[in-house]
Amino acid sequence: MQVLIVRHGEATNAPAALSDAMRWLTERGRRETRAVGTALRELGLRLEAVYTSPLVRAVQTGELLSAPFSQPDRPIRVCAGLGPEGTTAQALAPLEAHARHASARQAVALVSHEPRVRILVGHLAGRATVPPFAPSTACLVEAAPVAEGEPPVWTARWMLDAATLEPRPLPT
Repeated sequence: MQVLIVRHGEATNAPAALSDAMRWLTERGRRETRAVGTALRELGLRLEAVYTSPLVRAVQTGELLSAPFSQPDRPIRVCAGLGPEGTTAQALAPLEAHARHASARQAVALVSHEPRVRILVGHLAGRATVPPFAPSTACLVEAAPVAEGEPPVWTARWMLDAATLEPRPLPT
């Protein structure tokens, strides 16, 4: 199973919005997120599902990220655990539903915020440090096949950001 941990795209500044939760993506944020979605599709990822924080900028990011995959029958799902008030366990809960029947090449995207995105990668991959995510950055974390009943072993494979659109290994 593959998990994409994604930071939302560039958003308006707080004074322009009614509240932090209502901040929306800038034109640059929309453009970069679309480009990242296209790059992920071209890398051969098969996006099975997208879960986002309930904040507007995260939902918009999920919609734009999934657009190149042309899966209108798979709606964006909002997960409160991916928001600023959620716990790591709540943020990762959507993976349980997919782990049982997902193939090794199917990806589930979790769209959230800094520092939650780094916390999720660190938790899954057992990394003490994870570099900061720029807006629209995606990190692929992959579970190795294990025996029935065994917990998955996760590895952070690469990060892809809007500046390069190339997957790069995480620094050690």
